[in-house]
Amino acid sequence: MTTALAARDTPTAQGVLQLSDEQVDLVTRTVAQGADRDELALFLHTAQRMGLDPLAKQIHAVKRWDSKARREVMAIQVGIDGLRLVADRTGTYLGQDGPFWCGDDGQWREVWTSHDPPVAAKVIVRRAIGDHVSSLPAVAHYTEYVATLKGGAPNRMWKEKPALMLAKCAEALALRKAFPADMSGVYTDDEMQQAGPPVQPAAPPVERATRDEYSYIADARAHLGYDDDGYGQLLTDAGIAPGESIKARLQHATRAQVAEVRRRLDAAADSAPEMVDGTVASDSDVMGDPGLEG
Repeated sequence: MTTALAARDTPTAQGVLQLSDEQVDLVTRTVAQGADRDELALFLHTAQRMGLDPLAKQIHAVKRWDSKARREVMAIQVGIDGLRLVADRTGTYLGQDGPFWCGDDGQWREVWTSHDPPVAAKVIVRRAIGDHVSSLPAVAHYTEYVATLKGGAPNRMWKEKPALMLAKCAEALALRKAFPADMSGVYTDDEMQQAGPPVQPAAPPVERATRDEYSYIADARAHLGYDDDGYGQLLTDAGIAPGESIKARLQHATRAQVAEVRRRLDAAADSAPEMVDGTVASDSDVMGDPGLEG
């Protein structure tokens, strides 16, 4: 089955966004983790309205804890390149002026050279409205957008690149101001950093191997005569992380990894020569000596 969302008759939409049931499940597990049915419907509608592909990670949903609402709240986010793409598709986007930055003196500059962060950044977006060219400025203030750590210090990106981060916030403001019908309700990742870190979905429980599965690979190892070094390399080849001992490594292995160990042991057994009384068997040992018959 396919979920089809009808496209609007605007230059932004790129036909009908069609997602199979499997793709919708994939979106829910990846770019819209934790979204309930209503949130997922809103997210897919917004992706269609903006002509952005969630599976290409052009748009994604992020959930954060809202202390006022006392629950997790979903925000739909894009990168600044996604907003630029949407603006360009309208056919009325005429570029922009800036970014410009200012300090406490209020003087706008085209280049920010101070080691201190700018007080504000400004971007002016130009859009054709009929025969008129409209210039729409937007100003982003550092104190309103800077993302901080628990102690109040800027996070790494805002500490190392404050002018760039603030300029992207100002550009996103200006683009939404110029194209409200196409971008309303959607924010960039840079703008939303100050809202706090996303809620991390709980990791699924790790499935461990059963006692019988551990016993099988132990017996297979003994049968094939693997020493510790050879068996340790086999565990590594199966994707099992290093550890203090083989027992410790297996205790932390997933069921899928133990299954891969078993597959490799079975393959080794299939290719190993047969054993008779602890020695490699010859064809006559296995098949019998025709010279002794009759």
